[in-house]
Amino acid sequence: MLLDLFSCEDISRLQSTKPKYKDAEHRRYVYRLLDVLYRQDCKNVALAGSYGSGKSSILEKFISKARFRGHKVARVSLACFYPTNDSGISQQRDLTVGHRTDSYQPSFDQLEREILGQLLYQGKPNKMRSSLFNQAHRVSLRHRLLEFLARLFLSALFVVVVLYTIDDNPNKLAAWKNALMSALSLQGEINVYAAVAVIFLFSATLLICVRLVIGRLKVRSVTAPAVSLTLDNDRGGETYFNKYRDELIYLFEENRFDTVVFEDIDRFDDLRIFDELRNLNTILNLAPGVIGAWGKRSVHFVYAVKDGLFSSHEDEEASNEVTGSRRVKFFDMIVFVVPFISEFNAKEMINDTFKKEIESASNSKEANRFNTLLRMAAPYLADMRLLASIRNDYLVMVEEMGRPSFGRPSDLGLTCTGLLAISIFKNLLPSEFEDLRLGKGKLDKLYAIYRNSISLHLERLTAAKRLCSACKVEGDLSDDVCQLLGASLEKALSKRMESINYITIGDTRFTFGNSGGADIYRDDFWKAFFSLTPYDSIYLGEHRGYAGSPSFRFSKQELLHYLTFDGSGFAPAILMESGVEESGLTSLDEQIEHFRTADFSTMGNLECVVNDDNGHESVMPFSDVVALHFDNKLVVELINRGFICKDFYLYVSKYPAGAKPGAVYYVSHCYRNGQQDIDANLSAEDCAEILDTVPFSIFDRSYCLNYSLLRYLLGIEANREAAAKMIDGLVADYENSGQNLIHRLLSTYDAEDNRIKTFIALLMERTDLAIDCLVDGLSVVFDLHSQFKIMLEAFKNIDARSSYTSVYGSVWLKEHFEHMDIRSIDHGPDWASSMVGYLKECQIVVNDLFGVGPSLKAAVIDRGIYDINRDNLLIACGTQRLPKLDSLLEVYVPVGKKVLSAGLAFRRYLESLDEYESAITEFAPFVFEAVCDAADTWSDPIKAEFLAEELVTKINPIAPKIQMEDLCPVQELMELNDMGCAIFSRLIPHGFVERSPSNAVYLLKLEGLGCGFRFQGYFNRYVKNIWFNNEDDVCKLNLDDARLLAKAIISRDCMDEIQIYFALDALRAVGDELFPIDVESKTISNLLDGDAPVVSLYEHGFIQPVSIVYEALAKVDWKYRERLLKKWVETHTLDDIGELPHLFSYDLAPIIAASSSWGSWLSVAVRESLSRYLNDCLDECDKAKVEGEVKKVIEELGD
Repeated sequence: MLLDLFSCEDISRLQSTKPKYKDAEHRRYVYRLLDVLYRQDCKNVALAGSYGSGKSSILEKFISKARFRGHKVARVSLACFYPTNDSGISQQRDLTVGHRTDSYQPSFDQLEREILGQLLYQGKPNKMRSSLFNQAHRVSLRHRLLEFLARLFLSALFVVVVLYTIDDNPNKLAAWKNALMSALSLQGEINVYAAVAVIFLFSATLLICVRLVIGRLKVRSVTAPAVSLTLDNDRGGETYFNKYRDELIYLFEENRFDTVVFEDIDRFDDLRIFDELRNLNTILNLAPGVIGAWGKRSVHFVYAVKDGLFSSHEDEEASNEVTGSRRVKFFDMIVFVVPFISEFNAKEMINDTFKKEIESASNSKEANRFNTLLRMAAPYLADMRLLASIRNDYLVMVEEMGRPSFGRPSDLGLTCTGLLAISIFKNLLPSEFEDLRLGKGKLDKLYAIYRNSISLHLERLTAAKRLCSACKVEGDLSDDVCQLLGASLEKALSKRMESINYITIGDTRFTFGNSGGADIYRDDFWKAFFSLTPYDSIYLGEHRGYAGSPSFRFSKQELLHYLTFDGSGFAPAILMESGVEESGLTSLDEQIEHFRTADFSTMGNLECVVNDDNGHESVMPFSDVVALHFDNKLVVELINRGFICKDFYLYVSKYPAGAKPGAVYYVSHCYRNGQQDIDANLSAEDCAEILDTVPFSIFDRSYCLNYSLLRYLLGIEANREAAAKMIDGLVADYENSGQNLIHRLLSTYDAEDNRIKTFIALLMERTDLAIDCLVDGLSVVFDLHSQFKIMLEAFKNIDARSSYTSVYGSVWLKEHFEHMDIRSIDHGPDWASSMVGYLKECQIVVNDLFGVGPSLKAAVIDRGIYDINRDNLLIACGTQRLPKLDSLLEVYVPVGKKVLSAGLAFRRYLESLDEYESAITEFAPFVFEAVCDAADTWSDPIKAEFLAEELVTKINPIAPKIQMEDLCPVQELMELNDMGCAIFSRLIPHGFVERSPSNAVYLLKLEGLGCGFRFQGYFNRYVKNIWFNNEDDVCKLNLDDARLLAKAIISRDCMDEIQIYFALDALRAVGDELFPIDVESKTISNLLDGDAPVVSLYEHGFIQPVSIVYEALAKVDWKYRERLLKKWVETHTLDDIGELPHLFSYDLAPIIAASSSWGSWLSVAVRESLSRYLNDCLDECDKAKVEGEVKKVIEELGD
């Protein structure tokens, strides 16, 4: 029944790792020790042998034999396989070679203290009552009872003494004596016995209370230096053995130890401890109390050490003789243990350890791998305890981790060989194995490097495949592909051969540089290149036939190996090697599949980028990276030969029943350790288990991104929120892995696959970058029809709350929008408004409104993002004929805004009118204002004169004539822009302006504007055809306008004399104060052509002053000046003489002669001031002439 407590049917029996004595191997060593110690009386004996040679097993049996023969044996073991340093960090041993790998060593004082402690506590406490180190030990019941009675008696005696002391009876001595005698003779009174009983009862109670109180007390410190064992670093060179020498001698005297066995002291590599122990042995063998009065007893020290103990500390310059003598001089005898496990018999030992497993293995592939692993590991595992520990771990893992067998792996895919490999790894590097559970081990770092390198190669292979697929879709090498390949090749060659400018294939020479000629950027070069076999020749430089030019001959294969493409150039390099034919595409698919399914063992030559401690990058094969991370050769072999694979994480922990390998990988690597792996292949079962384990709220973290998991989430409506979270993470990590993930999704696009549609819908909902991300991903979709489907799906899900970016979207839409079946989408006005908003952001113009759905069409028309042409305008207005501009502005307002949105749009509208259509039926003021205001916003460089001419020519010929002030009031003329001036300048010559005095005045005012140059000459031509016979038209003018018009008529040569008289006379209706008009000499110069008009205008009272008019007539006949002066004399008196200018000298005589007719008082005035007038003569001759003429006239008059 007791055995059932320690047995179970479904577990294997583990093998102990304690030392095992094998009589055939160890017996002789035991008797050798007995002989050298007790027969030859050697005091210091070494049992020397390598690690794992069986020293512990030999000593176990030796101690048993020695004690059986009556010897007192003490044992000191200082085994410390993993000592910790001051920081508590475990230091590790390399168990395959038997030496320490850490730099930490315990101090010499610590070693002495440990040895001293172990020796002292092997002594019997009851024999060492005088020792300073009292030990807590078990006391027998009899001893405890006797001790209690003794203490009770003493307590009672103490009570009696106290009572006697306090008794005040003078005869107390006699009384106490009689009472004591009565009690002893048993003849006393009852009260005496009661008193004695009370005393003993009180004493017992007091003793128990004191014991309980003292038992609850705790000693916090002991200050007596004699009983304190402390580590004092400043003892003046005194060792523990010296300080506590008396204690050690006392220990050996009382316990009569004659043999002490020391194990594992050599592990600490401090030879000073051996000196101290030898000195201690000498002292003990000299102490009389230890060796006895006759000196017949001896104390023997036995040391279990490695054979090369002293050689590692020898002086390099010491001779071989000196090196050997130091070793043999220290020990009285060295018993060498020959190892019975070596590289040559390790196979038998490991086969013996795993005998049961080997026998149960069938002749299967897994069994062969298991045996291969045992044979490979055997030379590295020359230690029975290590082998036993490995097997124990293996058995436990097999039973606890799914019970795989040689014919069937576990549900997680664990194999017997894999478990054995991990067991070996665990025992060789236990701390590394512990770190694997935390995701911080070297194996995790190695896997991260491996995975990153695989991802990089997959990315480059995929890029090469896209290029190859593009060529396949195009049916030939596209220009883009040739440009990319050419740039990559030239960049690589220019780094290595600066003087080479040509590549020659056959007899054709191709130049570097995108020259547009026969160079490496053209398809003819790449067609020739891909047509070569791997062994055909390519010449860098001139062809071999050209003498004197540098030339290097390569085969195609050699050239591709010679060129090392960096970064983005790697994908073109792959394409160069594989070619663009169907076979090249197949080769790329095979390579991609190989990289995705590869493992550590198949990727030994994988080029990996490794960063050293200084941050410098280097590229090395994966097998070298493994050796860089692990110093243990067996571990390196386990990885490189495929016994430890990339699924190692499955072997380090126990997982629940039914756990899936992919889910375990994702949870351990991605979720817990934060290591991203978007390419990890996860089944639907894996994904379902991940959702049960990982909270989807963290799916937006970059390390949670995974292609398989995202596709799974997109395929189930219930997981929509989780998919949205992952899409958030995809966008946040777009520059690193998000872009790659979108590319992979879109590359598998199928119109029937709702997962891609769900992805697009969620992407459009979650980020403003959605359209740009999708357009960027279209590079992997070579079917243009599929691209259209993807983008239509995106536009179908456009979100009104988002402000989508258009960095890539605008470029793609400008090229492809018109070819998309946009009519297939119609989700109502709100959707259409959002869609049009994005199109406008992308500066998209719809060329054909017929191809747009109703809702979108309405939004496009409303926002005006369509091209102005006749068909679009008819669709936008919904009419059979193009509406006129006034109708567009009043009825079809959005179309009117579009037409006037730019000069080019306005021009195209005018051009869209056919010969039977006009732009304007009646040029209303609001039309003029709208066109002018719109022109202020136009940025296109179309001249206003051109548009004005186009507009005016499209006015209905029978349109009513225009009063220009109706279009633009005079008070607003200063605000008239260039377009308004241009329109006016075209309306006048085309006859659309009413010929009226008001328009004439308006035209004069236009001449005063900045654009007045356009109206030069217009007034002269326009005013000739104005009839001033309509008094109402004339009366509309105010006095200032009438005066402005009159001055223009007078000063300009624009009418004949009759027209001028008629016009000015008509203007009198404005007011009597209008005339006369003050004129200047220059303003009436145009009226002097016929001489008469000026005099006539003055005579009719239209102009003044007389002085200006008189001077203007200086060079005409006297008769005109005579008429002028006659009219003035008739209307003025002598008092007005000041208004006249200085009269011309040649007019003096005629004026005096007219004294009898019209001259009257003027002649008198001239004669009276004759001298003054004569002074105006030009010279003396002229003066004399005039003076003579005057005298002659006077004489004729008889004065």
